[in-house]
Amino acid sequence: RMKHKLRFAAPAACLVGLVLLLFTAAVLFPALRPDVVKIVTQWQLDGRKDSITLTLGHLAPRTPLTLSAQAQPGEYLYLKTVYAPLRVYANETLVFEYGQPGTYPGFLLDPPTKTALVPLPGSENTLTLRMEYLSPSQRSSCTLHPVLLGSSGAILRELVGQMGFSLFFSFTLLALGLLLFLIALVLTRFETAGDAFFWLGLFCVCVGGWVFGECNLTGVLIDAPVILYLLAFLGLFTLAVPMLKLGCMVLNLRWESRRLLHGMILALEFCIGAAIVLQLSGIAA
Repeated sequence: RMKHKLRFAAPAACLVGLVLLLFTAAVLFPALRPDVVKIVTQWQLDGRKDSITLTLGHLAPRTPLTLSAQAQPGEYLYLKTVYAPLRVYANETLVFEYGQPGTYPGFLLDPPTKTALVPLPGSENTLTLRMEYLSPSQRSSCTLHPVLLGSSGAILRELVGQMGFSLFFSFTLLALGLLLFLIALVLTRFETAGDAFFWLGLFCVCVGGWVFGECNLTGVLIDAPVILYLLAFLGLFTLAVPMLKLGCMVLNLRWESRRLLHGMILALEFCIGAAIVLQLSGIAA
């Protein structure tokens, strides 16, 4: 039986090692990449020079913010906007638009986080970029994230090197959660201990969904910001519930401790339900 387990463990270990080796190579050996990704640093914010990552506070809802910079034609922009509508112009030509009124469900109040690769038009001269943001309505601050400039392949390799492991980790947790669901489905027919596998599987799915929805690389590969927003927040809000239920099942606690844990679970379930109602009714994000 031990030899049978080792026969399956060795290929799995080799696969995990290969994935980690590829991610390490992508991060530690940038000289091997044929293209170079540049971070756009020479920005003008409404006529003033500022750093690339800006967090602006004490803003009224929908305050206009304009960034301008120079870029080479024919390249790609990687950009991220968090709850802020955005328009991108290249030499006064609109090349990207997101989060304008009517383009996302009204119950969200602000457009969800969006990451994207935007191709720049070809030109014989240097392009003048202008990025027009509107600050969020539900927050008094607005964060303007770094912008990458380069070929699409180079930017994707850069993002995989930075965030590929998070995406791989989320897939692993989601697959593990589904496997535990199947185990629980089989075991519950014979004994009640199978419920523990169900709650452990649900915890893996919640964490995996949270990481999957939060990963910026996911937003580039899947153009579904509303679904990713809901997946990330539902996973984050609910992950403690199955963990506490698992603790109630597998730990030999005294009655007072079990009652305290059950009270915590009820409080969490009420808060999660209230947050969902407030969001779907359009009262608060």
